Amino acid sequence: MTGTVLALSGREAPAEVLACLTLPRARAERFEELLTDAALGPVPSLSAALSNTVRRTGKRLRPGLLMAFARAAGADSGPRMLRRAAAVELLHLASLVHDDLMDDATTRGGLPTLHRTHLAAGAVVGGDRLLAAAGLLLADAGPEAHRVWSAAFLEMCDGQALESAHRHRLIPPAEYLRQVRGKTAALISAACVLGVLADRPQAPASAAADAAARYGTCLGVVFQIADDLMDVLSTSERWGKPVEHDVPQGVYTLPVLLAARAPGGEKLAGLLRPEATARETAAAYGIVRRSGVTPALAVARAWAARAARTLDMAGFTGPLAADLGTLPARYLESVLAHAVPAAHARFVDVSGLKKLHALPPADRPALQPFDPAG
Repeated sequence: MTGTVLALSGREAPAEVLACLTLPRARAERFEELLTDAALGPVPSLSAALSNTVRRTGKRLRPGLLMAFARAAGADSGPRMLRRAAAVELLHLASLVHDDLMDDATTRGGLPTLHRTHLAAGAVVGGDRLLAAAGLLLADAGPEAHRVWSAAFLEMCDGQALESAHRHRLIPPAEYLRQVRGKTAALISAACVLGVLADRPQAPASAAADAAARYGTCLGVVFQIADDLMDVLSTSERWGKPVEHDVPQGVYTLPVLLAARAPGGEKLAGLLRPEATARETAAAYGIVRRSGVTPALAVARAWAARAARTLDMAGFTGPLAADLGTLPARYLESVLAHAVPAAHARFVDVSGLKKLHALPPADRPALQPFDPAG
């Protein structure tokens, strides 16, 4: 894993990159049972809807990371660790139920959202039930595991609050990263940490846990920027969810923020209005493709490279650690290669790591990843 400046072809599909996180069949089945049990309450119709929510096809990224870090650190990855993994995934799923309610989303994963079938009250109670069930799964995990899970929950709430407060605002890119580190990266980071915490009632902080936390933060930022880029570059068919969706919602992501700060960005700023027409929104996306994609991609690649160096410096070794170290960069390049249509491929440089010199000078320090030794 040494030598982390990567030149990647992107030939792997995203699912292939994430294959190292797949749980063995028997554990995967038990994991899914834990999620299904969490959905079962006294109201049959709500239980059925929640069961559909927890069984919905997804990456299972967070539990996969937790169990992978447990294996990489030589920790016991038995039933208690599987319950931690389920608790992490239930927190993620509950947040999606509540996000859909806040955004008034009509579908997720091809199914009606919970508030559409059971109104706002059903979505609030249903999401809360998943959170409560997650807490019970952590009952024997010890105070340190509880602290990590609860801290991630708190950061997620703060990140979502920031995103809501920042709608229709061209915030500094550094503030965007603060928001992302809460809303997206906090739980991914917590999953990695929970995997390396020893399976005993109390586990002190360790170099491995610190490295896992930093790695997870880097990976979370990469995942979010990849998602932001696909809103600008991909199609709904290729990406599997709506695209060109963020700008009309007033959610100005990193490519948008950097395009607005580039030369000529005042034209984009003039188009970013709550009452913008469809034609103005299309024009805004065109500007973002031309001047926001390259610097945003440079930021994502820098955070991906930092993730690999973080594990290197903490002494994680072996094939699984190598896979984890290169996963952020490989995932990013695979998304670019497989989800960007030919019509937009000219906006993407897939030749490997780019320097931060493409960014506006004032933004460079704030957008660079933290020093894992600091």
